[in-house]
Amino acid sequence: MHSMLKDPYLPLFGNKCIGLTNGILDMHGPVRVPTWTTMNTTAEKGATSITLSVAVDWVAGEEIAIASTSFNGREAEKRTIVSIDKTIVDNPVLQLDKPLEYKHFAATETYGEKQISIRAEVGLLSRNLKYKGDDATTEPNQYGAIIFMHSAGDDSLAARLSYTEFTNVG
Repeated sequence: MHSMLKDPYLPLFGNKCIGLTNGILDMHGPVRVPTWTTMNTTAEKGATSITLSVAVDWVAGEEIAIASTSFNGREAEKRTIVSIDKTIVDNPVLQLDKPLEYKHFAATETYGEKQISIRAEVGLLSRNLKYKGDDATTEPNQYGAIIFMHSAGDDSLAARLSYTEFTNVG
């Protein structure tokens, strides 16, 4: 979606948008299994690969997020998958585009008689269906793509979204 705040508007909705007053908005990308999982083993700072806990349908070139396992939530990291070794089906190894800046913990700890699994979560960010504001103007102008839906308060409007990526929006 391309537009600037000063560009011409659609009545009721504005610009850089999809706008509905009645009807159904369906946006469905291909089902991805799973969309998130956990790491099987700890990845140290500087690691260029991570091992997952379950099989995935992810492919090289897709983007992932790795959650922080420290007390600092800002240690989450975004990486691109370079390749996937699926030799061990249930524990694929993802090669990453650059080294990790932080340690991401993954293990089972025993406390008395209880075992607690503490593992960094890994989420697939990429989707085949994308709704996106343009890269050139969205961030510098703080003006992203939007979806507006207006109805008279009846059931004349519905949105069904799944497996869809939203970037440079809001």
